[in-house]
Amino acid sequence: MKRVFPIVMLSIHLFNSGDYLLLLQYQVDRTDKQMNELISQNLYNPNTFIAVKVAQHLTGVNETGAITNTSTANLVARVKT
Repeated sequence: MKRVFPIVMLSIHLFNSGDYLLLLQYQVDRTDKQMNELISQNLYNPNTFIAVKVAQHLTGVNETGAITNTSTANLVARVKT
């Protein structure tokens, strides 16, 4: 009984962790397929997509050279074109 309970709890924990990762990967793959299908049907222009970088304040990480400030008006103008 002393070994059964930890083994059951460990298997439940590993299943929950793996299940979350599998679900996340499934959703990413499904989104990629859907976006590629819409792009191939000329419903979206991939050149108008924008990437938004959000600065995070992490201790010990000082790599902020690639992050630039962008006004919201500029982002709205890019999305509308």
